Amino acid sequence: MPGIPEISTYENDIAVFIHVSGEISLYHTEALKKKMQRIIAKNDERLLFCFNFAAVSYIDSSGIGLITVIAKELHRDEKRLVMCCVNDDIRSLFELVQLTKIVPMFGSEADVC
Repeated sequence: MPGIPEISTYENDIAVFIHVSGEISLYHTEALKKKMQRIIAKNDERLLFCFNFAAVSYIDSSGIGLITVIAKELHRDEKRLVMCCVNDDIRSLFELVQLTKIVPMFGSEADVC
């Protein structure tokens, strides 16, 4: 079982960028959700959050569910979640399950801003 994905953040005038690395799977979804919720609460005044998937090697259905839950929680508070730097395999999966209809996907962080 792989370790909990690493998370780092930085912000600019427009967004909070959340860099996730490793595998996002059933084994760590709950811990990852709590970390994400703390990041969002800490940046309560921000309206845009971006998950950077450049270093994510794998995601399963529970990870997709996590993204959906976070997106809905942000939307409820009139905030927005987007994704960027998604590799081709994960991008295909997101398109297949139509996650991109809920969470827009960008090629790079620069494209987000």
